[in-house]
Amino acid sequence: MYQDMKLEICMRMNGFEEYLKAKQYSHKTIKSEVRNLAQYQGWLKGQGIEPEETSYTDLLAYMKYLNQKDITQRTVQVYINTLKHFYNHLLEGKFIATNPALDITVKGVKRSKLHHILAPHELQAVYNSYTDESASGIRNKVILGLLINQGIRSEELAKLEVRDVDLREGKIRIPGTRQSSEREMELKAQQIISLSHYVAGIKGERFFEGNMHGILSNLMYHLRKHHPSISVHQIRASVITKWLKQYNLRKAQYLAGHRYISSTESYQKNDLEGLQESVQKYHPLG
Repeated sequence: MYQDMKLEICMRMNGFEEYLKAKQYSHKTIKSEVRNLAQYQGWLKGQGIEPEETSYTDLLAYMKYLNQKDITQRTVQVYINTLKHFYNHLLEGKFIATNPALDITVKGVKRSKLHHILAPHELQAVYNSYTDESASGIRNKVILGLLINQGIRSEELAKLEVRDVDLREGKIRIPGTRQSSEREMELKAQQIISLSHYVAGIKGERFFEGNMHGILSNLMYHLRKHHPSISVHQIRASVITKWLKQYNLRKAQYLAGHRYISSTESYQKNDLEGLQESVQKYHPLG
């Protein structure tokens, strides 16, 4: 039986803030979410509606109220996303039975670009297609292996040092950056040979010399001869999506180097929407 007690506004605020902290949202995001919720609760008070009693129809009325304030649909979507989080918080606390905001959609908002997710065998095909055996080719093969197997970011590649790679143990320490966390990962057997050849020619502490943006651009240029739409972002999105299918959310977050769990969760949405698009493309209805 769901609790029928009425929550004080301050208790709701504090509880919602703790909920967001537990989900590992950033301080900036939490501050914004709490501010959005305060506006919503002010509207509820004016309508004489308790949050636990809010219906889908009430939320449509709130959207109409927001539209009358002449704000963009993108901003309306931000407010609605806050409510989805808030009602998930109440749902977890068993103050409500269902989330009334769950099926609310905002029309007229341009969707974020989805990456076509490459299956593991497609990622392997990308790796196998690069066969340049020159000095720069060996370097590029090493980089490609790190992109495909460790989902490494370009900023992390630039920070990588020789001491971070332990071929004897078959491990690599990926340094953290302003946007990512440090982590230790296993190297795949297929990487060891090219890594061994490459390491033998390194003369400094940095693992890769030169402008990483230029190096990656050159690598993608050659890969697109066989894979026209390939990109660094597509590879990383595919790798993280693969991890989410293999491991739990927390492990996938660690492997991806995400500071916040919400960053990893966004790849679940990417995969789901990509799947829905595939269903519509190959199995259209109507």
